[in-house]
This record gives sequence, structure tokens and C-alpha cells, in this order.
Amino acid sequence: MSNRMFDTLRFLEAIIMPLVTFLTGLTEIWGFAYGMEIAATLALCNALCGALIEAARKLYNDRLENDDFGMTD
Repeated sequence: MSNRMFDTLRFLEAIIMPLVTFLTGLTEIWGFAYGMEIAATLALCNALCGALIEAARKLYNDRLENDDFGMTD
């Protein structure tokens, strides 16, 4: 995964998804159709995206750690 892709996914997961979930949650309060279903779906997508990002971050950090130990002076 490229740095740009990781940063984009991280931005979506940390900023956009919670904001959209919040706004969609308001639809339930105001009585729009399927508000709770949309909010729950977005919350689940956000959780999945967060898990994938953390897995990618761990894999990246493990590779960096292995490369550091393999270096010789």
C-alpha cells in the first residue's frame, strides 16, 4: 500500500466516516427514511476501515523493524 493511499484511507476513517455517520444519525432524529440503517452501515464500514488501516500500519512497521535489523554498517 502506498503512503498516499494509506493517508487517504486514514483521513476517510478518522474524519469523513464519523462525520457522515453523525449526520446520517441525525436523519433518525428528524424522521427521514432508513436513517438508522444508514448510520449503522456507515459505522460498520468505519470499523472495518479502521481495522484494515491498523493491520496495514502494523505490517509496515514490522517491515521497517526487520529492515533496520538487517542493515550492516
